[in-house]
Amino acid sequence: KTSLCLALAHLFGFGHVQNDNITGKETRSKFHKAILTEFETKEVVIADRNNHVIKLRETLIDAVRVRYPNVHIIAITWKYPSKDEVFQITVERVRNRGKNHQSLTTDNVGYEKIIKSFLNTFQPINTDKRPDNLVEDVIEVEITSDIKTSLLTVIDKLKPLLDVKKPGDDELENVLEAVTSYKPSIKKAIKKAKPFYYAIPIRDDLEDVIREYFSTHPNADSKLFNDLVKSDRIFKNLHVTLCHREDVKANQSLRTQWNRLNNLVNTEVQITLDKLVFDSEVMALTVKDISPNSIPCVNKYPHITVGTISPEVKPFKALKLLEKAFDMRSEGVTVIDLQDRPLTLEGHVQGVYNV
Repeated sequence: KTSLCLALAHLFGFGHVQNDNITGKETRSKFHKAILTEFETKEVVIADRNNHVIKLRETLIDAVRVRYPNVHIIAITWKYPSKDEVFQITVERVRNRGKNHQSLTTDNVGYEKIIKSFLNTFQPINTDKRPDNLVEDVIEVEITSDIKTSLLTVIDKLKPLLDVKKPGDDELENVLEAVTSYKPSIKKAIKKAKPFYYAIPIRDDLEDVIREYFSTHPNADSKLFNDLVKSDRIFKNLHVTLCHREDVKANQSLRTQWNRLNNLVNTEVQITLDKLVFDSEVMALTVKDISPNSIPCVNKYPHITVGTISPEVKPFKALKLLEKAFDMRSEGVTVIDLQDRPLTLEGHVQGVYNV
C-alpha cells in the first residue's frame, strides 16, 4: 500500500500523508489535520492508511468535506481472494521487509494476530451506502500483483480522472528503485495496547435484514426503523459486546472472563439472533446463542445495538431497553419474535481499541 502511494507521490507530486508516521494520542484527528494541511499546497493528497472499516472511512471523508465540500474522492482497493490467502501473502510480505516499517514488523511478536484482526474486521467498500457512496471512483488492484503491475493499473485508471501521463520506462524504473530502497524515518515503540472492550464485530448488512422483515410484515410498527434509516442513525460498526473494561473496573470478579477473552481473540464464533426490540428511541437485536459456549459474555442480555434516534441517546441505552422489555415488561417497548426465521451469523472475537 505505502509503496504504491510513495510511487504515485514521486511521479506526480501528489501530497502523501502516512498514518504510520503519526505518533502519540488522538492519531485519527492528527491524521485528518495533516491531510488538510497538505491540501494547502497540493491539489491531490493521498491518505495512506488501511481504511478497512466503515468508521475510519466515514470520519476521514467527513473531516475533509467540512473544509473542502467539493472534494473528489478516489479509493484504491485490493481485490479480496480467500481470507487464508490474504493472510499468507501479508505475513510473507511482513517477514520479507524485515524491520522496514514503523511498527508492524517481526519484532512485534503479535504481528500475525494484528493481521488477522484487520482481516476479521474488514468491511468492503459499498458505494451504494454512506459513507462509501461519497466516493466518486474506485480503482481495484490485485493483492497478488507486484508493485510495478499495481502502479501501472492505478496510473491507467487515473489518466482520465487527473490528466496524468504514463511515465517512460526509465522514469518508472527510477521511481520503483527509490520506493524499494525507502526506509521510514519513524519507528514506533511497540507497546501492548489495552482494548476498551471485547466484542464480536458483525459484517453482515443487518439493515437490509430488518428492512426485509418490515416489508413482509406491513402491519408491524416500522416507524423507528424508518426514522433511523432516514437520519442515517443505523450504526456502522455493529457488534455484540462481550465485556467492557468499565465492567471489570466496577466488578473485579469479571477479570477472569476478561482475561479469557484476551486468549480467545480471533476465535471463530456463530451467533443466533432471535428478537428485534425497540421503543421510540433505541433498536436492538437480541442474541439467543453464542457458539462455542466457551465464549463468555458478561451482559445479562447479549445483543446488537442497531441504532439510536439521536446522538444524545447513547448505545448503552439498548441494555436498559432490554431490561425494560424482559424484566419490567414495560409498556412502550415492542418485541418482535424472529423464531420463525432466526438469523445465524458468523464472526470472530476481537478486542476493540478505539471508539
